[in-house]
Amino acid sequence: MAIFFEIKFLHWDSLQECKTWVSKHFDYYVLDFAESGTLTFCMDNSPPVTLDGPVAWLTFPGPLFQFGKKSNDDGSWKHRYVAFYGQFCDELVKRGIFNPDSPVIPINNPVRFKIAFDELISYLNNPVWGMDRAANMLEGMLLQLHEQKQQSQFEQMDNRIKKLVEKIRQFPAGNWDFIYEAKRLSLSCSHFRKLFHDGMNQSPTFFLISERMQLAARLLKEPLLTLTEIAERCGYDDIYYFNKSFKKYHSVSPGRYRKQLLIFN
Repeated sequence: MAIFFEIKFLHWDSLQECKTWVSKHFDYYVLDFAESGTLTFCMDNSPPVTLDGPVAWLTFPGPLFQFGKKSNDDGSWKHRYVAFYGQFCDELVKRGIFNPDSPVIPINNPVRFKIAFDELISYLNNPVWGMDRAANMLEGMLLQLHEQKQQSQFEQMDNRIKKLVEKIRQFPAGNWDFIYEAKRLSLSCSHFRKLFHDGMNQSPTFFLISERMQLAARLLKEPLLTLTEIAERCGYDDIYYFNKSFKKYHSVSPGRYRKQLLIFN
């Protein structure tokens, strides 16, 4: 169990020629990756679709998932998977990293994703630092999928919102007022929130918090900066509120996060 990320890994594997048919209600999460080949996929009563590798999908508790090759189907696919559960999984949905309505994601950079998946499986087979490192690897892979999907949405976003997103990314510590931003763009607050969510798959407030917390994580790599200085650079005058926000987002306090960085590096 990885206490740091509150996640447990159940099982994992890499199969060169997979011909299995899976029909199951899962009570845990599985990240699947078909590097090549084709397979059939459907969730609950949705029509079956053909997936062509490279493609990833995430199964999760609740729906009936059916995928793979039935006994009379020809061919196979190159399959990697890792099964896991824990509070970490709830954070995936809360932070918008995983969208349960759209669990299938074609892979834009299959070489990078394959290398990351192989590294994760290799580490799980021979953990050096315990499962905290494996959880960190898994989060990185899920973020890669999320960022890839976000990029596609971002390219289709309303240009006014796109420019605002770029400004927030450049100055996350700014004193942002989204009611003011909606008025500045001649949008109602509800329409502003809808346009933002359609493009970023999260609210403007949570996007701002996400950018600040990612900045905080980068600044924690600088050993000469105090936590108070980092909080101020991220737009927080209250160190207590900064610590609370960081722990809620990263599931660990800033101090412990910095210690883990020192151990891993």
